[in-house]
Amino acid sequence: MHCNNLKESKQISTGLSRLTDYKISTVSIWFCDVEPTIKSDAFKGPVIDEITFSYSTVYVENPPFKGQENSLKKLTFLFCFDEEDFVNSWSLSHLNNLKEVSFEKNDIKVLKNDWITSAGPNLRTVTFDNCKLEELEDKVFAKLEGLTTLFLMDNKISTLKRSMFPTPAENLRSISMR
Repeated sequence: MHCNNLKESKQISTGLSRLTDYKISTVSIWFCDVEPTIKSDAFKGPVIDEITFSYSTVYVENPPFKGQENSLKKLTFLFCFDEEDFVNSWSLSHLNNLKEVSFEKNDIKVLKNDWITSAGPNLRTVTFDNCKLEELEDKVFAKLEGLTTLFLMDNKISTLKRSMFPTPAENLRSISMR
């Protein structure tokens, strides 16, 4: 399902509420500029596997994506954030099946410890690809206890510290930075 040029959170919830009995593989939202925020329950209705935001301004009320607690597997943000309006403090622990969060081609520069306040039990893969990252704060991935794979490709990161990761990091298998 593709949604383009949305201006109100209500447009998302109205459209999806009509599809309550359906399972949707991917909801793609392009050029969305909802002000001031997308309501936390805007995606309530159908079962959704993946939500992708592209070229959009994304401010979602906490907890985000209510109604998708047992279905949402992947979140992707492509060309959505810049240094001034990066997502602040998301709690994702209620998303029980969320396996992957991906930020691609954003302008983030500094990734702070509070970018995520909690993660669900199945969050395994986190990607920050080509996000112009220069600095990671000391405990930036520490809350991601189930993290197995971290992609930090095409950034300007010069330092990784042990303190940035969960203790113990018994699930972590791969960090890619090429």
